Amino acid sequence: MVNVSRFGKKIAQMSGISRLMDDLGDALAESRNILMLGGGNPAHIPRVQEHFRESMLNLLENGGEFERTIGNYGPPQGNKEFIKAISRLLANEFGWDIQSKNIALTNGSQSAFFILFNMFAGAFEGGAAAMRPAVNGYD
Repeated sequence: MVNVSRFGKKIAQMSGISRLMDDLGDALAESRNILMLGGGNPAHIPRVQEHFRESMLNLLENGGEFERTIGNYGPPQGNKEFIKAISRLLANEFGWDIQSKNIALTNGSQSAFFILFNMFAGAFEGGAAAMRPAVNGYD
């Protein structure tokens, strides 16, 4: 066994999500006609896939856009134009006062929750532990 940190051991151990991903991978490897509706992947909806295909073709045909997309890093928060569009959508659809500074893009929900849980749970500077809500009135 390679000597890794406590965090390395924790993240490398088998978990529920890694078992799920193994199961999904096994199902895809079989030659059956299967509808993949779990594990966070988008469902195969023909009209949505058609839209994605059209968007990809536009990306490939728009001089230099493909190269920028695959070769340039965006800022840590995510693509600024896309974030502005999301904040406008949330304001228009729901009346929410969401600013661009309140939105961050990640490469998936698992990464987002990993970041959030590690930011707000566990030990803090000075040895304080994260506050946790009382469950059924008990600490």
